[in-house]
Amino acid sequence: MNKCMRFIKIVYYILLTLGLVPNVWGQTPIESLSKTYNFGIGQVSCTFVLQDAELKIPLNETGQAVRQSVGTPKIENQTLAIAQGQLKTGLLVGYQHQVTFKVKGFEDTTLVFDFREKVASYTQQQVIALKPKMKEFTISLKDIETNEKLAFGVVLTNKKRGQKIYLNSSDLRDGEYVVRIRVNDSYDLEVNNSKSYAFYATKINHTTNSQQIQKLDIKLIPYKLGALIPLKNITFATKSAQLNANSFAELDRVTKLLKDHPTSRILIEAHTDSDGSYQGNLRLSRQRAQNVLKYLVQQGINTNRLETKGLGSAKPIAPNDTKANKALNRRFDIIVLKK
Repeated sequence: MNKCMRFIKIVYYILLTLGLVPNVWGQTPIESLSKTYNFGIGQVSCTFVLQDAELKIPLNETGQAVRQSVGTPKIENQTLAIAQGQLKTGLLVGYQHQVTFKVKGFEDTTLVFDFREKVASYTQQQVIALKPKMKEFTISLKDIETNEKLAFGVVLTNKKRGQKIYLNSSDLRDGEYVVRIRVNDSYDLEVNNSKSYAFYATKINHTTNSQQIQKLDIKLIPYKLGALIPLKNITFATKSAQLNANSFAELDRVTKLLKDHPTSRILIEAHTDSDGSYQGNLRLSRQRAQNVLKYLVQQGINTNRLETKGLGSAKPIAPNDTKANKALNRRFDIIVLKK
């Protein structure tokens, strides 16, 4: 009986507010700011789950969402935090809301939610697909000696997204690859060249929203007697001869190169910057070269095919006057002694 009376009172208050029934009970009628009567339920609890529109996978990014009202009545704008690819917030009933999702590396996306009239559910979850910002990137492959254009395949790996882009000769445009990659993401690039050339791998770092076309000119080194092949990403802790784990990928490429050329012999040269004493750097470079040799032997390369030389700071390729130049001087090269 009590439930029935409460229901009758609610209906009566609605009709009273609309002026459709007299105020027979002498009570002050309920006042509403809008045509939506929500008796105790003032907002819709919303969960927005962000998704990568290209890869169709959930995002784990942080960002911001800007909520503002559309039309009248007006409510104050609000900036909300997106955490781990999700936004949980309440949107007031009786208003039309515009929400703009802002995540670094993705296009701003704006959606409108109209809760002025009927609300289907006061708890809602919605997937929001964000388009990644893209830019064109040009890659050219040439012989370092003849400048002849080469048509080898290229693989771009976006480790953050678990995405690989494969390019082959059919994708060449006037002897170059033009590929669209994500702004603000980094890519590992590797050339699938023939055995007649040394391997090539590098990293493309994007930390800017610049939409200008960028280009990478790759010069491949023919694998022959006397060839000098720079090694990248061979790193150690400061003043240590212990290889860092991020060095293994490049050394595995050296291993494959030697297995592709089973009669080949190489010299491993290690260089340092000029920080510290000359003798100390010389000793450190020799120890580092030996540890590179040990790694290659562990991968199945006969020690008779390997020689080492530590040159310390004796052969810089840049002045030792800045951090960037010192990093250039801390390097490894391999020299082909026998093909």
